[in-house]
Amino acid sequence: MRNKENTAILFVNLGTPENLTISSIRKNLKEFLMDKRVIDLPFFLRFIIVYFFIIPFRPFNTLKKYQEVWNYNLNLSPLIYYSEQFIKKLKEKIPNVAIDYAMRYGKPTIKEKMQQFYNQGYRYLHIIPLYPQYYTSTYGSLIAEICRVNQQLWDPFILSFEEVYNDDEDFIQLWMNKIQSIKNYQDYYVLFTFHGIPERHIIKSDRLNLCLKEGCCEKYPEYCYKAQSIFISRKIAQKLNLKQYDVVYQSRLGRTKWLTPYLQEYLLNIINNFNKIILVPLSFTSDCLETLEELNISTRKLVEEHNKKIELIVIDSLNDDDEWINYWIKRIKNFF
Repeated sequence: MRNKENTAILFVNLGTPENLTISSIRKNLKEFLMDKRVIDLPFFLRFIIVYFFIIPFRPFNTLKKYQEVWNYNLNLSPLIYYSEQFIKKLKEKIPNVAIDYAMRYGKPTIKEKMQQFYNQGYRYLHIIPLYPQYYTSTYGSLIAEICRVNQQLWDPFILSFEEVYNDDEDFIQLWMNKIQSIKNYQDYYVLFTFHGIPERHIIKSDRLNLCLKEGCCEKYPEYCYKAQSIFISRKIAQKLNLKQYDVVYQSRLGRTKWLTPYLQEYLLNIINNFNKIILVPLSFTSDCLETLEELNISTRKLVEEHNKKIELIVIDSLNDDDEWINYWIKRIKNFF
């Protein structure tokens, strides 16, 4: 029977370069982009695209971006820093539960953390993805990797996975609290921004042949990232009685069609009509390159170039906020 003595809990986030070097960034990009659930093409085509068109060029631009947000005092990427702070606080609050974290791509690896728990004699392993919404290249890829590593163990763990918590009322309240902390927040145009994905991935996950039909996103399919992003944004907007809001997608890669509207294009269309805008990064639980550089630096510069009078607020991710820590303490206690 599962209990605190025989069960370990592993939080997992996406990943980040280990060091502020081209070689480290290349290694991270290779691991990430060669995942068939990230670039869903046959291996040969994926290999050509990654090794001949992305790896030779993209790391240099990525390095410049990381240089803007790197924690030089501790020599850590923001994602590693906030992950370590998050786990440290959790362990302090519930020291009688075995808790750690890993990255799907990069270090600390899933394999090494699972091996540590295995060597310590734990029988059950509960996986908590730090992705609020389900998407095959994040949550789906994580499940596949956990199972791949698990089957290599002589006595595999009895696994369980945390359910997607995008629609959890307590989770929604965390983001509402952040928005409400902004004075006169209802006077702002609120953009709920999510990491973009190729549109074809949405179609590919459509098991019930609902996608692109009228009202399909209203049905909230479990495997539809777009429906989930619309759901939580609308729920927050209704609860806060927001006057102006929309859902946008960021971090587009490549030339294929991704989910729209694209964040930066959308901003350029509205900045002459609205002088107060809030960006709420609902698909990120920890600040990282996409929030600290893409939103707070690059997007801010773009807005200022076109309209210097704009007041742009980028809300921080949940990081190691006390409310976020307490949220997981409650869920973990309910798990046992």
